[in-house]
Amino acid sequence: MKGFTLLEMLLALSIAATALVVMMARLGHSADMLQGFESHLLGIETAMELLERERLISEKPEAKMGSISVQGIEMTWESKVKGTPFDLIKRHEYYVSREGEADVMLFLYRVEPAKP
Repeated sequence: MKGFTLLEMLLALSIAATALVVMMARLGHSADMLQGFESHLLGIETAMELLERERLISEKPEAKMGSISVQGIEMTWESKVKGTPFDLIKRHEYYVSREGEADVMLFLYRVEPAKP
């Protein structure tokens, strides 16, 4: 008699089902990671855009905050100006966040004109 017995078939199917469940779990984890990377990249691009806007404007307030919609995703941002050991150089930081995700922070150093 040639062929597989019922027990051998059930064992083979259970091994295949277990492998399939493990692969599907890994696929779900990969999709979550990809969404996190996408959110992080979007935050970096938004922070870069906000820094560029600030770089082009001559007058800047000490700190500000707001929200912005990027590709249909609502993000909040906050800007802080911090001093450095050098009197004329200030550190401008931008924090961009999306609800449920980690904050993204970018900064630039600016030479501020001396106030008379």
